[in-house]
Amino acid sequence: GSNWQPLGQGLNGTVRGFGTYDDGGTPLLLVGGDFTQAGGDQALSLAAWDGEQWQAFGPGFNGAPRTFVTFDDGTGEAFYVGGDFTSVGGVEIKRLVRWDGTNWERVRFDGEYGFNSRIEKMMVYDDGEGEALFIAGQFTIAFGAPGKRIVRWDGSSLEEVGGGTNQRVRAMTLFDSGEGPQVHIAGDFETAGGLAMWYASRWDGTQWRDLDFGTDDRVWTLTPWVRGGSPALFVGGWFTEAGGEPAGYLATWGGCVSEPNPCPADVSGDGAISLPDLNLVLSNFGQTTTDGDTDGNGVVNLVDLNAVLSQFGQTCP
Repeated sequence: GSNWQPLGQGLNGTVRGFGTYDDGGTPLLLVGGDFTQAGGDQALSLAAWDGEQWQAFGPGFNGAPRTFVTFDDGTGEAFYVGGDFTSVGGVEIKRLVRWDGTNWERVRFDGEYGFNSRIEKMMVYDDGEGEALFIAGQFTIAFGAPGKRIVRWDGSSLEEVGGGTNQRVRAMTLFDSGEGPQVHIAGDFETAGGLAMWYASRWDGTQWRDLDFGTDDRVWTLTPWVRGGSPALFVGGWFTEAGGEPAGYLATWGGCVSEPNPCPADVSGDGAISLPDLNLVLSNFGQTTTDGDTDGNGVVNLVDLNAVLSQFGQTCP
């Protein structure tokens, strides 16, 4: 579409986070924030949009939910919500709660529950030791134990990731810069694991590593995409330099701005446009991937199929 459109009557306050929830019925878009109404009806900080109308989701939060994820802590899959809130439905919760499809519950570990300050982001990731929930934010205490702004929890163990950071983590995502998928974080911090990181860092499974000298000020958001035909991490925030070079509040890391590929239809890389290229495009058709993607937009579609068919049988220069 080419037009902005409201969602019903909208909300009466600020939006802080989005999530999705699907229990097998109608998929819902969840919206968390600093509001008390959605679509004109009461919805305390968390509401759901079903594609046609708003409805409250849950018994009411006293602060903004910001991050949502489905995770199995060993007791069964449940829906986790993190944010600024300290109670849900009048029950003390302390910034992390789970919904099992029937009840809203405190998330407990080792007899303790909750975090001492805001949760900004959560993400499920298998770092080689099984799936775990990575939780990042402004907190320094997690489940009653020290956890400086980023922790890993799998339901049976809790650990501060690499010594944590010295200030708030605002953003977290997975990105592969050529060494396999790694957890990337950004925010207000200048150190991670006691090492200088300049507002952004990546976890290689053993230690925190910098992103080529980072930025000169805070980073607020991260998202993986494609630049120059290569995967890149798009970074946005309050900075004017990235990697020591001028950057007006937005920059990329990890991608290569390369010369145009003289033979983009050779997706198999064997020097000729032939059956391997056609098979690669067809096997990935409709998917978001770089395999079979001739034009570098991250999606394999008719453009890529036409590129291979129009040059089929040719050799690359």
